[in-house]
Amino acid sequence: MKVAVLSEYISDENRVSITPEIAEKFIKFGCSVFVEQNAGGAASFSDDAYKKIGAKVDERDSVISGATIIFTVRPPDPCHLSAATENALLVGIMEPYGETERIAKYFDLGLQPIAMDLLPRTSRAQTMDVLSSQSNLTGYRAVLDAAANFHRIFPMMTTAAGSVPPARVFVMGVGVAGLQAIATAKRLGAKVSATDVRPEVKEQIISLNAQPIYFEDKSTAQRLLSEHIREQDIIITTAFSAGKRAPRLVTDSDLASMKPGSVVVDLACSYGGNVEGSSPGKILSKYGIKIIGLHNGASLLSKDASTFYARNMFQFFSHYWNKDSKSFILLDDDISNAIRLENPNDAKIRKKIHA
Repeated sequence: MKVAVLSEYISDENRVSITPEIAEKFIKFGCSVFVEQNAGGAASFSDDAYKKIGAKVDERDSVISGATIIFTVRPPDPCHLSAATENALLVGIMEPYGETERIAKYFDLGLQPIAMDLLPRTSRAQTMDVLSSQSNLTGYRAVLDAAANFHRIFPMMTTAAGSVPPARVFVMGVGVAGLQAIATAKRLGAKVSATDVRPEVKEQIISLNAQPIYFEDKSTAQRLLSEHIREQDIIITTAFSAGKRAPRLVTDSDLASMKPGSVVVDLACSYGGNVEGSSPGKILSKYGIKIIGLHNGASLLSKDASTFYARNMFQFFSHYWNKDSKSFILLDDDISNAIRLENPNDAKIRKKIHA
């Protein structure tokens, strides 16, 4: 069985889908692994590292020709896949929302796209969850970027020259990225508070020794939230769902009320932005505030991000690996039904899309 590993062609993508560590595991399963030239270079995995464990390194068409499974991080341009074998699985973060034309072209090539970003959030699928593993790193990176652009230190510090108070960090949105942002800011010595629309995460905030910010009176909640924002040195927003426009959490008037030198990091900048005026991949200044649009934060930590991602891929692969027949069999279950994309060219699917 042939496994193909693609190089990423999106300009800001530095990750690789399969690392040498995981390629070696595939080979021990009896698979042949073919890696596109310099696929792991931006993540510090050389071609020689793949060759050393027994993988073959070649140009793209040779790599994907005859492959049963093609691994990628981000969705490849269909024009790069013309040499793919019919019925091959294309596995990665497919970003399918609003991309019916691209998805249809995969099917035109005879490929079956598998969208790991649609994986169900169940305990059985937890080890395959690429969004969680990558969001963890993004939350960590958000705090580092905030610290690098903040003109003060995070912890309280007392010296012969006097004392400075700890930085005040407010995390808005307590999913995987938000929890990691809280934990990282606490490790750096900041005074951390956090909020979320879900009241059940209050205990998670408290477990990280951060202050939960919730307002029972909805009529005054927005005013009280704005007052809390005004007191912060750093705000990190993480609220978005793929395929939907991110909710606006920090308005222009909120930014105007903050102290000069404050920093705001928007992890939802690529989905419309939680912060008014944020822009993906840019650091903007307004009212003396720095607004960081953190786009594809996991890619900025490409080696560890690739390591986690590749391990997620192997967990997915091994879950459907049949040891007796030494073949990969995608069963009809809750996981595969959630991530197996349907052909938008199918009349039934078109009706569903446009309903």
